[in-house]
Amino acid sequence: MRERAPGESSGGGTTTRVLISFRTLCLFDSWVHGDPIQSPVFAPDEVLQRLPPTSIQVGGYDPLLDDSVDFNTRIRRLGIPGELRIYRSLPHTFVSFPHWHLMPEVQEAMRQAEQWLEQWLWLQPARDE
Repeated sequence: MRERAPGESSGGGTTTRVLISFRTLCLFDSWVHGDPIQSPVFAPDEVLQRLPPTSIQVGGYDPLLDDSVDFNTRIRRLGIPGELRIYRSLPHTFVSFPHWHLMPEVQEAMRQAEQWLEQWLWLQPARDE
């Protein structure tokens, strides 16, 4: 009987090995080393001060809710204008799931994002003349 590789289950474990490799190569090393490309949380203040007005939308069930609140506080202290909106009943990446777009709270979030972009990009709705 052959010895199992680390992360390999008794059933073969190819999927487990692939997931561990992906996490190690793509996520874990970058996160441990504080890569600002992985997350702007790791960017120095000198870089963040160059951000444009920034809107942050986050779900109340998002595991990154606390990080979003902390990041919002940090960039506001640096003088970056913008807003933080927390949608209490929604999860992480709620706008990424088209079937969720039927939910009133998701529709409201998308409408508010559109209005915010129009305000900050100085776009005016087209007028019929």
